[in-house]
Amino acid sequence: LGAAGPAAPSTAHAFERALALCARVDDLPHTLMALRGLSTVVLFQGYLQPAQALAERLLCLSHRVGDRVHRHKAHLQLGRIAFYRGELQAARTHEEQALTLAPPPHDGSSRDMGSDMGVDARAYLAQCLWLLGYPDQARACVQASLDLTDTYPHPMSRVQSLAQAVH
Repeated sequence: LGAAGPAAPSTAHAFERALALCARVDDLPHTLMALRGLSTVVLFQGYLQPAQALAERLLCLSHRVGDRVHRHKAHLQLGRIAFYRGELQAARTHEEQALTLAPPPHDGSSRDMGSDMGVDARAYLAQCLWLLGYPDQARACVQASLDLTDTYPHPMSRVQSLAQAVH
């Protein structure tokens, strides 16, 4: 997400520029990637409303073109935003959607920014379930994440699963 860091103004500028260039040449696949990147940067900067608007746009466009992976990413992002707002039921709904859309772990597209997308979805889903008062479901979600990283070993995903297990 940029050499200067994921919340750096220069990183945001790079994604804004990418979006502008994509609009010029009508490049929808790269528009989806730029929207996801900019939404993440804006989220890391702490601007929840603009991050949500970008993630909603990502979700709408990914539906329009039938891009399952970017729909997953949009739901994952919307779930995180809802989580940070304290909207736990909305966060749970988005994370569950993200989980159903996550590519299989053996698929090359299942890893995003270093960790498995199914592990990502389970991490936030487990936190939501725990905070909503479903500790048994949260533990089962964490265990499923650990099992996934046992079956398809990947160091970053394993670290994320283990970190979730101690929460």
